[in-house]
Amino acid sequence: MAEISQSMEVIKHVKLKGDLLSHYSYLHLRGEIEKLLRAIPEIEKLKLNPEVTELVAIIVENTVKKKSKIDKKTLVIEGLSLVFSYSPDEIKQLEDQIEYMYKKGMIVKISYFYKTYKYFKSFFF
Repeated sequence: MAEISQSMEVIKHVKLKGDLLSHYSYLHLRGEIEKLLRAIPEIEKLKLNPEVTELVAIIVENTVKKKSKIDKKTLVIEGLSLVFSYSPDEIKQLEDQIEYMYKKGMIVKISYFYKTYKYFKSFFF
């Protein structure tokens, strides 16, 4: 286990590129989604709740850059699958939820101005 920790320390000092960067970013973000969802009390009761799906999709939309090779829909489904056990029918339902949310404009990027405003508001108030 110590060998793994030491190798992760090396990654901090090496700039990742291309497929390696995409793969590392994908796995890291998937783990962060899992941590976020597991922090919500009694999350198991919200298995197919559209609000949970929308939350994860918005996080992915605002975290993954346009030029990256990461498939956002797959990342949302895999992130949710780390917390919930889905049957093939439920995964299809989840895919339909995500498609519907994108088509209806429910999953959007948060503007840089709004992020800056929230940051300064929390800083000063």
